[in-house]
Amino acid sequence: MIPLVSPRVGGELGALVNKGSYLAFDYATRKLFDLAAIEHHVQEVGTCPVIFDDILINSDDARAEAALRAIGELAKCTQVLFFTHHRRLAELGSNLGAQVLDLSSSALLSI
Repeated sequence: MIPLVSPRVGGELGALVNKGSYLAFDYATRKLFDLAAIEHHVQEVGTCPVIFDDILINSDDARAEAALRAIGELAKCTQVLFFTHHRRLAELGSNLGAQVLDLSSSALLSI
């Protein structure tokens, strides 16, 4: 177990968390800053394509859905491509209004 500590708050934020939860929190925090940097670039410089490749493969559905909502907000102001080979992530994205294209070989043959 790892204590979750924030220097800005000046101490522990709560009970001890397991390493998996801590790593998920750390990863999510870094990705949040990445999204903020992209949004800033779009506002200050201009649109740019953003490509995500299987960034949520280790996330549970609740965390993946929250991340996909944030990515969906980003997609309102710039082009976003989100690649995954996990059907559950494609289904979550589709349920949130994303356009999902199946690029598997069988889908390409039927075009």
